[in-house]
Amino acid sequence: MKLGFSGVGNMSSAIISGLLESKDMQSVEIHAYSPSGPKSHIEFHQKLKWHTSNAEMAQKVDILVLGVKPQMITSVVSEVAASGAKPLLVSLAAGFTLATIENAAAPHTPIIRTMPNTPSAISQGMTGLFANDLVNNEQRQFIDLLFKAIGQVLWLSEEQKFHVLTAISGSGPAYFFQFTDMLIKAGEALGLTHEEASTLAVQTAKGAGLLMAESGKPPVQLQKEVTSPNGTTFAATEVFKNDGIEALVLKAVDAAQNRSQELSQS
Repeated sequence: MKLGFSGVGNMSSAIISGLLESKDMQSVEIHAYSPSGPKSHIEFHQKLKWHTSNAEMAQKVDILVLGVKPQMITSVVSEVAASGAKPLLVSLAAGFTLATIENAAAPHTPIIRTMPNTPSAISQGMTGLFANDLVNNEQRQFIDLLFKAIGQVLWLSEEQKFHVLTAISGSGPAYFFQFTDMLIKAGEALGLTHEEASTLAVQTAKGAGLLMAESGKPPVQLQKEVTSPNGTTFAATEVFKNDGIEALVLKAVDAAQNRSQELSQS
């Protein structure tokens, strides 16, 4: 399989790194194009076959990952269409619908829309995917393996669900970062040094996340297991409950979803 990357930014680099480390992907030939030329500062740049244009690369690959900035997506897709090549197009761009990409692509081009998140940089990402009807089973299976090299994947049953996915997993890491920062500030306010509070809060977030992922238990069950009646955890969670944190989280996620819908229409 020959895989090309148009744009080698942070997300494309994360995917390529995961690809190079995956035992299932050793036979994949990786191609790349960047308007500024080969990225010699990237650790793996010598393992890529660099091209002088998107059109040239499109002629050589089976799959083309669109890793450029959103404002460049349609021009790249149009360039590929003009070349006469029809590789499977895989979009990493947030807010770009299949219809938008299809309008710029050559007729009957297979396209997969994806939404990875930032933990993909350490192979702990969450990627949502949706394919148009022209994507075949072999292509779908390859892309599934590709994104599993940087975390977990979820194929959506409807493209419209990307808005909720964006609000949960796309924006979600920021929510956890913000809550951890607030926990650090609370620790400082109650007498800890910044270093002490940071160490406690960050490791607790890491451990709690791993426990949720590996225990097989729902989060609410894990919460109950650490909450003794009238204990310290109970005192804190009661404040969350009484101050309406559940409604606040729903309001925030809904705001993110609504903004995603607005951006997709602009």
